Amino acid sequence: MTLGLVLDEEGFPKTSKVFAGNVSEPATLEAVVEEMLLHRPRQLNLHSPRPTVVMDAGIATEANLEILRAKGLDYICVDRRRVEGLPEGDPHVVLEGPSGIVRALRSADSREVFLFCESEGRKNKEESIKNRFQVRFEQDLQRMADSLQKKGGIKKYERVLERIGRLKEKYRMVARFYEIRVEQKDGKAVKISWNLKDKEGLEKRFAGRYRLR
Repeated sequence: MTLGLVLDEEGFPKTSKVFAGNVSEPATLEAVVEEMLLHRPRQLNLHSPRPTVVMDAGIATEANLEILRAKGLDYICVDRRRVEGLPEGDPHVVLEGPSGIVRALRSADSREVFLFCESEGRKNKEESIKNRFQVRFEQDLQRMADSLQKKGGIKKYERVLERIGRLKEKYRMVARFYEIRVEQKDGKAVKISWNLKDKEGLEKRFAGRYRLR
């Protein structure tokens, strides 16, 4: 379910409605927007701003954004694309509080304005997630490697590769930064080894960076 909420220019709620369905689909989002526009506040004059749609990254697919542009609506959302670094320029501190500092830098292209952000609070949260996933990923790899030396453990080479594939999918946020090698003899896996091949890339992935568009 999805909650649609209409606010006036002062930020006061005017109406709300719960919608069923997957709003990541363009047809569903279009129906939601049309319904909510029926309840938008009356425009006071010609200089009143047009409605702005605020949505999370899960809904902000390129197809959905194209629908909003076609309707002449402004929007604010988190960019679904991964941000590796800030563009050139001096970021400004836009928020400073108990959770840390948020720095932002404005950029633009032919049709959109972007706000690149770095958040200390978000970085700390992502660092915790990264550490937890790394520990669990390597522990599971170690258990898999140890099972090669145990009676009854899965040793068939193809089966071991399948298990590693499932493990990489389970921990896909960190697994792609690792190199995993499986040595075999006579169709049986005899050794599993791994190493962190892209530490810099891993750190960038969990650097607390995001981009608004």
